[in-house]
Amino acid sequence: MTLQGDPAAPVFPFTKPDLAIAAGTLTLRSANGSLPTNSADSVVVSAVVANYGRVTNSPLVVRIRRFATDGRLIREEYFVQPAPFYADTLHWKLHNDHSTGSNEAYFEVMLDPDNRIAESIETNNIVQIGAVGQTTLPFPADKIPPLIEVAFDGRRIGDGDIVSPRPVIDVLLQDENTRLLRSDTTGLELYLQRPCRAEPCPYERLSLRGKGVFWTPAGPDNAFRLSYQPDNALTDGRYTLLAIGSDMSGNRTLPYQIHFSVKTEPELTGTGVYPNPFTGQTRIFVTLTGQSPPTTLSVRIMDQTGRLVRTLHGPARVGLNEWFWDGTSDGGAALPAGVYIYAVAGVDRPLVSGVRLTGHIILNR
Repeated sequence: MTLQGDPAAPVFPFTKPDLAIAAGTLTLRSANGSLPTNSADSVVVSAVVANYGRVTNSPLVVRIRRFATDGRLIREEYFVQPAPFYADTLHWKLHNDHSTGSNEAYFEVMLDPDNRIAESIETNNIVQIGAVGQTTLPFPADKIPPLIEVAFDGRRIGDGDIVSPRPVIDVLLQDENTRLLRSDTTGLELYLQRPCRAEPCPYERLSLRGKGVFWTPAGPDNAFRLSYQPDNALTDGRYTLLAIGSDMSGNRTLPYQIHFSVKTEPELTGTGVYPNPFTGQTRIFVTLTGQSPPTTLSVRIMDQTGRLVRTLHGPARVGLNEWFWDGTSDGGAALPAGVYIYAVAGVDRPLVSGVRLTGHIILNR
């Protein structure tokens, strides 16, 4: 037998899957097959899902969101099923949320929302439909997740830093979409991993309804701020805080994770200056442990004759305390180059062996 043709031509040229919702196939029905109404208990979303590329054995995750007419996310559900080899009509049954009327709901179906399947084309994985057949959303699509920041006792900490046993944890959730302002803690989650004997230690979801929780609705800039303080003091050990937030459109932040430690025995565990020598600005730092900070804490800077040239103040806290010096006097005059002496004042706890309250700073010009 003789085969005709180009032997270099591939039999199946596709190297990746290409999952897509076939155009015009997305429909909404009640469980009995009629058009959905607000009184129905459920809504059935149906669509033809095709694979125009290589077959994949990876499970297909489908995310379905229901929006109100102003863009607020009403409900979000996930379904996991085998990916079709070529094409298949899929049905997803959702609880009918009665907070919006039957003609005031919009649905968005997205295939593989977390991009777990490497596809040749990703732009054909999402489609929208309204309860009365609209195929576009009546509001600007919001695809940008909010930003989340966390501070302990008024300061952003480094990974592994010491904090007080009852830290005030401030969370900022900032969203660029100023049409949908956050009015409560819905979509904000805090988890704490406590020290334990057998790792991995479990995460505990923190309640945002306790007496140590304070928050205010977002203003015109859509910056939502929450303050959390544990009811009971944390015991000594290493902890992990995990914070996750989402905006009113359902976009989730990247998880914010930070490790911190608690040590209730009061000590001064470290001091230092960096950079040293310096030209423009240097940082002086002191690290304290314990249950509460000193009443006052300051750094005095003197020249070689012992004359006081600058005093640096700041609120004292358990953990890292730091001051920045730009080589000027208390009056703002630039000091000459040379060697200066610093001394930490107000320390009310023992020093760890090898730690000193005084040292030298070299100022270059």
